[in-house]
Amino acid sequence: MAHFRHGSAALAGILGLVGSVPLCSCGGASEGLPSARQSHDETGAEGARGNENVGATSPVLTRDAALAATWQELGVPGAGSRPDLASTPSGWFALSQRSVGDAKAPSAWESYLYRSPDGIRWQAVRVSDETDNLWLRGVAYGAGQYVLAGMRMGSSDGAIFHSTDGEHWQELTVASGAPSGLSDVVFSGGQFFALSTFRTLLRSTNGIDWQVIDLGTTVMPLDVTFGGGQFLLVGSGDVQRSSDGLLWQPSHLGCDMPGACITNPSGQVAQGLHSRVVFAAGTYFIDQASSTDGQTWQAQPGLYPQAGLDGHALGSSAESEFALWGPAEAPQALNSVRYITTLSEAHRAERMRWNGSIDPQEQTLENFPNGEPLPEQIEYPIPSSADCTSARCVVVSNRLYLVSNAP
Repeated sequence: MAHFRHGSAALAGILGLVGSVPLCSCGGASEGLPSARQSHDETGAEGARGNENVGATSPVLTRDAALAATWQELGVPGAGSRPDLASTPSGWFALSQRSVGDAKAPSAWESYLYRSPDGIRWQAVRVSDETDNLWLRGVAYGAGQYVLAGMRMGSSDGAIFHSTDGEHWQELTVASGAPSGLSDVVFSGGQFFALSTFRTLLRSTNGIDWQVIDLGTTVMPLDVTFGGGQFLLVGSGDVQRSSDGLLWQPSHLGCDMPGACITNPSGQVAQGLHSRVVFAAGTYFIDQASSTDGQTWQAQPGLYPQAGLDGHALGSSAESEFALWGPAEAPQALNSVRYITTLSEAHRAERMRWNGSIDPQEQTLENFPNGEPLPEQIEYPIPSSADCTSARCVVVSNRLYLVSNAP
């Protein structure tokens, strides 16, 4: 069983979360939507954030098709937290964590890694034989390499696991420069970036050899994207730009822009927090702002991007929890979005099979009882019998959606 020690708080809400996991795609599509499985090895003309790779040769989901489609949330195995998700040529990975026992004084920390070829059937993957203190937070894939990132409890070093097949893992111990280790890992622009819980960034071109970078004015990096010949990084503090992923230069936003600045208890004004950066159609999007060069920013009040979708930004707006927009385009709500309802005790006993009922008002994350081991295999069938090999699937804020013309 993929059973490690790890603790984390549960995440909720469809959009606007601090953390990682962007949009990615696998498989073909239903009628009216494009088909073909993308390689996920491309950096792409529009770049690739974290676990996504929407490259120049990827199948295109047009704006009209995305607006007309039904976005149906699929079940994903999770322990005490909503899983971090990664898309690969061989399917999907889900990494989740939970603490066991008293939340204030846990007796153990556990992490669970699952793999699925179709987004419906999931199989546990064992990462390490030493599981007592392993705390994993992020999973990413790129250029034929798989990477997990986190820490071992009781150590300030970061824990990184590397694999070339997603089944057999090698553990690497790296100096993270942060007392709480690594919070996430993303693949973008042909490079891996492990994000620390302080102001350091770890960079690798192969997932094995890592360089530690001090970001100076940006604490707790949260996201990296590539596009227009440069990398952009966001977190708490300055937006950072780099041409090579090694040397970073801060980019300040004017405090007259929405959400750009905060005032600390001492009265000092500083740059605010941005949780996600997206590059689409030659434009960078962060919370309530956009830029064509990563230096000069224009206000976009009420727009919060979460992913890039074939030349458009996908995220939330002041009018809608789920919206699509592009440069100089007004946001359009994606109204046909369905959520999984809370799973009952009976279905939990049946390995968390989804009962098929859908209620847009129910957005509750369901977990296994505290301390109960997760099964080796979990399945989440849906009424249409579709999956990520017959329809396009995307990830938004750690939720997996099947995009189709299903009613």
